[in-house]
Amino acid sequence: MQDISSLFKKGSEIFKNGIDVFFLIQLIVLGISILIGVFIYLFSVLGLILFSAVIGTISSEKSLVAVVGVILVGLLIGLALMAIFAFTFLLQSIGQGAMVIAMQDVLNNKKKSFSNYFKEAFEIKWQLIGLIVLQTLLILLGAIFFVIPGLLISFMVSLAVYPLVYKKKKIWESIKESFHLVASNFWPVLGRYALLLLVIWGIMAVTSWIPMANFAVGIISGIVSSIFTFLIYKELSSKEKEL
Repeated sequence: MQDISSLFKKGSEIFKNGIDVFFLIQLIVLGISILIGVFIYLFSVLGLILFSAVIGTISSEKSLVAVVGVILVGLLIGLALMAIFAFTFLLQSIGQGAMVIAMQDVLNNKKKSFSNYFKEAFEIKWQLIGLIVLQTLLILLGAIFFVIPGLLISFMVSLAVYPLVYKKKKIWESIKESFHLVASNFWPVLGRYALLLLVIWGIMAVTSWIPMANFAVGIISGIVSSIFTFLIYKELSSKEKEL
């Protein structure tokens, strides 16, 4: 694999050329997620108030209508929260897909408007959602036995989104390719991931005292991490073709 300095140099070029698109994609996803979080909080508070009122009615009247009412209110609150969480999950999936598509275009000097990337990602939303669901299930399955297996599986499937988007592979085939690429280059990839985490943690520690700095660092860190894994995948994938 190429040395760390070359990786950072190439990554900085992609970051500089695509920062406007990357930042907008991340900001939109994060902004909508925050609004959804606020809505969930307000909805939960109002739901609890309504639920308490219905419970009070049951206590005072003890009627069948009141019992049915509290069941219906509980179901409605549960369904509404499930719908909100599903939308958030969809948004995160599309946001990830948009970033992956945008990085390839920036690398090839074919950058488009950020809205185009959301549209392209939306066209493969079910594949993206399916991949994230499968990744999550595999990680949870590993975490059942211990924390380390869960982290290891997370590491092994970290490149799966790229063959899904770039090569139009099926979900399980993308997972298998990620496993193969990472396993074949385990220590070099692990070392680069570890270095990236140390750099990000170091920057966050230094800037933690600055108001709102962690918010900006969080967005930039997300972009840098995406570019970093993208370049690792491109290198490993091209090396496989040469074999």
